[in-house]
Amino acid sequence: MMPTAEALPGNPKATLDAAYDAVKDGGAIVICGPLTLSSSLSQAYYHAPETAGAITVTSVYGGTDYRESAGATVHFDTFWFLNSEHVFDGLHITVENSDMLLCCNGNKTVIGEDVVCVLGDGGNYVGITAGTNGEDQDAEHGGDLTINGGTWQMIRGGARNNGGANITNEGSISVVINGGEFYNLVFGSGDGKAVVGDVNITINGGTFYHGIALMNKANVLGNVALNITGGDFVYLATGAINAFSGAGTLAGELDVNISGGDFEYSLIINGTKDGNAAQQGSTLDFSGWETPYQSVMEKATGFDVVIPSEYPVLPEPDFSESEKFCPIYEDEGEHGCLLESANFGSWENYFKYYDAEYGKTMNYRLYLPPTYDPSKEYPMVVYLHGAGRDASHPISIITINSLLAQSVRYSEKDVICVIPQCIENCDWPIETYTVDILFDLIEDLQKHLSVDVSRRYIAGNSYGAMGTLQMLIAHPNYFAAATVVGGAHSSYSSAALANIATTPMRMFCGENDEYGFYNRLEPLYEALKALNADVEYTVWPGKPHAVFSYTADKSDVVRWMLAQTLE
Repeated sequence: MMPTAEALPGNPKATLDAAYDAVKDGGAIVICGPLTLSSSLSQAYYHAPETAGAITVTSVYGGTDYRESAGATVHFDTFWFLNSEHVFDGLHITVENSDMLLCCNGNKTVIGEDVVCVLGDGGNYVGITAGTNGEDQDAEHGGDLTINGGTWQMIRGGARNNGGANITNEGSISVVINGGEFYNLVFGSGDGKAVVGDVNITINGGTFYHGIALMNKANVLGNVALNITGGDFVYLATGAINAFSGAGTLAGELDVNISGGDFEYSLIINGTKDGNAAQQGSTLDFSGWETPYQSVMEKATGFDVVIPSEYPVLPEPDFSESEKFCPIYEDEGEHGCLLESANFGSWENYFKYYDAEYGKTMNYRLYLPPTYDPSKEYPMVVYLHGAGRDASHPISIITINSLLAQSVRYSEKDVICVIPQCIENCDWPIETYTVDILFDLIEDLQKHLSVDVSRRYIAGNSYGAMGTLQMLIAHPNYFAAATVVGGAHSSYSSAALANIATTPMRMFCGENDEYGFYNRLEPLYEALKALNADVEYTVWPGKPHAVFSYTADKSDVVRWMLAQTLE
C-alpha cells in the first residue's frame, strides 16, 4: 500500500492503518498486492482513521495495474467503516465472508467503474450503507453515495440497524447509481429511527436482480424522490418497485419519475403498503418515458397522481389464450420462434409441450443465451415452482427468482433455463405423471437445443422441492446437481433413497417452516448421509417456509451447482 500521489512504488506501507496515517490530509492509497481487511485494535471491524481530505483507494498507479502485475486484491473478511470522503476505483475485491459491509458513515463515497467484485468463501457480495451502522459509529448525518460499477448485495441510503434502532441520520441522503449489479434490495431510507432530511435516489444504469424499496424501517421527516432514467430491471425477483417496505413513515411528499430503463410488462409500482402512505401526497410521473408499457402504467397503485407517458405506448401482446403462447419449432433449422421469444422478461412469451403418451400439455418459460450458438453446448437449469402455480393460473404467476437470476449471472449468460408450469389442477409431488411429462419435455428440448448433458441441474422449492426429489428418484444419475428448498415427503423407501443419493444435492429449510418440512428434511439428510451421498443441509435460524430467494442470496449454492459435472 503506497500513500499519496508523490509516494514511490518502492516505499510501501506495512498496514492499511499506516497508509491512512501517511495521507492525513488526503491522497491515494494504492493496494499493490493481496490485502486482507482485518479488524482494528479493540474494535470489532476495520475503522478507517479520519483524514482531513478525500482518499482514493486503487490498485492502478503510475501506469501500473497491480491487479495484473502482483495479484492485488482486497480480501473482504470484515466490515470497512469510513470516516472521511472516499473514492474506490481500479480495484479487485474478493469477498471472504458472508454479509460483509462497506459503511460510508455519511461521508461522500464514489465507487468507480473499474471495480471488480468476486465471491471467495463469502456466500454473497458486499453491501453498502451510505449512512451509519447503528451504534458502531458515532457520526450521525446523511449520506452521499455514487455507484458506477462493481457487484453488490444490499444498498442502503440510510443506517444499517446493528443494535442501533434509535440511530438518526442528521441530514439528507443521496444515492446515485450509474452502473453495477445489485443482488438484493436497494433501500432509500434504510433502518434506524429516522432520517432528518430528504431521500433522493437516482438510477441511470445498472442491473437489478431483486427490487427497489424507498422506505424501510426509518421514518423520513422530509421528502422522498426516485428518478429512473436507465437500468436493467427485467430480472427483478420481487417484480416490483415499492415506496414502502418496512414500517417507516414519510412526513413529506413522494415523487417517482420514470423516464427510461428496461422493465418487464408485469412490473408493479406501489405507492402505499398496509395503509402507510406519503403524508403530503404522492406523484408517479411517466411523462418522459419514451418506451412506455401500458400495463406498467395501469398496474401502478397507491399514488395520488399518475402522469402517463407523452410518447406512444409500445405494442403489447394479446394475452388471450389463443395468442399469448409461442408455438415452437416452426423453423427447426433456426429454432424459429423458440430463439426469438425465449426471454425471462416477457410474460407473454411462453411455450407449450404436448405429451402424446399422457394426452396433456405442459406450459413453460425459457431463457436462452443472448448469443446462442447451436455449435456450442450450454448447461441447463430446470426450476420447479411451489404449490398454487399450476396451469389453472396465468403464466405470469411463474416469476423469476434469485436462483434463476444468479444462474444467468454466474454463467455469464451462457445457460439455458427451463421454468415449467405444472399441469392444470395438479402438483408436482402428487400426480406422478407430471414429472414424467417434465422429463419428456427436457428430452424434447435437447433434440432442438444444444445442451451439455453433463451439466443438467434441477432445483425446486416447497412442492417443487418434492418434485425435484421425485425426478431424482425416477431418473438417477441424470442431473449433475440438485437444490432442494423447504420440501420433502414424510418418508422414502430404501430404493428411492438409493436413487436420490446418486445426485449431489444441497438442501435448505427455514427453522420456523410453518408447514413442518424441517421435520421431513432432517431425517432425509441423515438417511442420505448414511449412504455416503454428496449432500449438505442448511437450516436458516428463525426463518419461515418462504426462503428460496433468501437461500440463493445467502449461500453459494448457485455457484456450487453450476460447478458440478455428471461423470
